Amino acid sequence: SGSNVVADPYSGLARGANAVDLQTKRSDESYVARGAMSVVIGGEDNRTSLTSSRVAVVGGYNNIGTSSNGFLGGGSNNNVGDTNAGILAGTGNVASEPSATVIGGDNNVANGTASIVGGTGANAQHAGAFVFADSSGSTWQSNGADTFNMYVGNGVYVSKRKVFNGDGSLPDDF
Repeated sequence: SGSNVVADPYSGLARGANAVDLQTKRSDESYVARGAMSVVIGGEDNRTSLTSSRVAVVGGYNNIGTSSNGFLGGGSNNNVGDTNAGILAGTGNVASEPSATVIGGDNNVANGTASIVGGTGANAQHAGAFVFADSSGSTWQSNGADTFNMYVGNGVYVSKRKVFNGDGSLPDDF
């Protein structure tokens, strides 16, 4: 009594108080919704930590919710690690500061409070930074707090009109 963990009568796995776990396949008995009031909807080997609460992991593979009030939409090998942080989808993404968000892609890190990242290898290390990186495979970091950082190799288009070349120069017809 008084414990934050409730025994699962069907498999013997420990779950957090008032937590729900609907995934039907896991390779380790600890891969469950362990946080209080957390939910794992489906997928495989997804989990929330014992110290988390009110975290949702919707699906995918090997996703971890270690925060409070976090959301992880799917994908694989993602980690939501701080309050109100979220990852929509992708693989190898981390949202590790309060209100940090990964909108998708792979190997992105939202490591600034209220930062947003997406693409491939985007890395927000500052509060309020937005970083988008193309699929070139390089890692791109934010340049400071409250900045918009975009790394694209083949130009920037607005309303189907090219406004910047990939090297930052203006197009000839601008």
